[in-house]
Amino acid sequence: MNNKIVIITGSPRRRGNCSRLAASFEKRLNELGCETAVYNACSFSACDWSGSGAYFNDADRSDDSEAYLELLKKDIGEAHGVVLAVPVYVYGMPAQVLAMLDKIASAVKSGEISGRKRCALISCCAQKKISVFNGIKFTYEHVVKALGWENSGELLLTSLWKRSDADKHGAADEAYAFADKFAAQDAEEKKMPGDTEGPVNGGLTVSSLINDTLPSWLFE
Repeated sequence: MNNKIVIITGSPRRRGNCSRLAASFEKRLNELGCETAVYNACSFSACDWSGSGAYFNDADRSDDSEAYLELLKKDIGEAHGVVLAVPVYVYGMPAQVLAMLDKIASAVKSGEISGRKRCALISCCAQKKISVFNGIKFTYEHVVKALGWENSGELLLTSLWKRSDADKHGAADEAYAFADKFAAQDAEEKKMPGDTEGPVNGGLTVSSLINDTLPSWLFE
């Protein structure tokens, strides 16, 4: 089975907590033998990504953006997994990420990208309430469904504001462990019907936020 995973980051704050979470997640995937390709939606302005061949006409695009887009489409086409690692901005996704998703949706619609992909969301916010993620969850889940892909899980981490918080509060470790859960689903898919081992959880839980092992720092 193809083991390439495309990771799309999208934090306007460079080297912020979300980037740290993505790096920890990628590190573990690589240790597990997965090939990764990382794209930063914030490397280009939203206006550079506004053109969409399937939805708009005569859009202006820079050569750099066009080349980046072609690499992105190629890697997603070859991958079996796509993971978004994005922070909450104004109770939703950063504009650059939304613009990149427009591009991806256009490529799927036009047939440039085909095949079912397994997806996951890694997100963080500065606030303490899990309801802050409602907007980003709505967008992510509906985009995945519209593309005909599969949502394999969501890691949502609150109370991450200062640049060091991802390490200080152990959030990077959660992202590392999340990669194990994501990759474990591939192992489950490879099992033959006669396998006797117990099944891996079908679908990842939302962080540890819906079970009884809540990190204490979520409520500080």
